[in-house]
Amino acid sequence: MDLKRWALFALLLGGLIALAILRSKTNLLRPLHPNGTASPLSKAISELIGIAGGIYLSLELVTTFLDISVPATIKVYGLGFNPLALLSMILAALQTIGISVSRLRRVRW
Repeated sequence: MDLKRWALFALLLGGLIALAILRSKTNLLRPLHPNGTASPLSKAISELIGIAGGIYLSLELVTTFLDISVPATIKVYGLGFNPLALLSMILAALQTIGISVSRLRRVRW
């Protein structure tokens, strides 16, 4: 049984090495649209996830530093969520909404 696992591992490793060599010699795996542009929706989603990730890391550091116990999951409408991740997504959404509202106020005034 152990020999079969090693053989499978060696086969997978050899395949990955062969694929890397093939890719370096030919551009078979190049992207279909190398100069593609991102849509506004994809930009907005990636920006929201980036902001939420930064907020999540900050909340995680604060709770660890202050030794605050946070439940592992909470249920919202029957779905389990990490409370810090959910809070960071909500705060990131509120932040982007707040920025949009403040920009609209500056234009009007």
